[in-house]
Amino acid sequence: MTSIEYHPSDAQKVWAGGSSPTSDPCAAGGPQIEEEFTYPYTNGVFFSTDGGNNWATNGELNQDVVALAAYTSGATSYAFASTPGAANKLYYTTDVNSETATWNAVTSYSGGSINDIKVDQNNKIYLAASDGI
Repeated sequence: MTSIEYHPSDAQKVWAGGSSPTSDPCAAGGPQIEEEFTYPYTNGVFFSTDGGNNWATNGELNQDVVALAAYTSGATSYAFASTPGAANKLYYTTDVNSETATWNAVTSYSGGSINDIKVDQNNKIYLAASDGI
């Protein structure tokens, strides 16, 4: 796993981004949530609604994910994910707790590889990328 993000107002909701060539994300040196934690998926976004006890895929973003961010604006929650390398893109979804989430590419982004995503208290999004912030 490469990134973990908690929901800004509900700590029971957690997302994890995966980027691993193996069938066991923990075998690739990623963080271990529990000693015996294994998951049959290797890349994409996963979510938990019970504080990390159980996990499910979060839609069809079947790509390596290097950074995640989440925030709530009014009644809508958003999640952002970035993908590395040739597929270097920024994606977002409002289907934050759905196994059928639709991830949409942010077409206005054309910068370098995104290493981190943060959202401040005013819902301003910051991207740490290979070519700057």
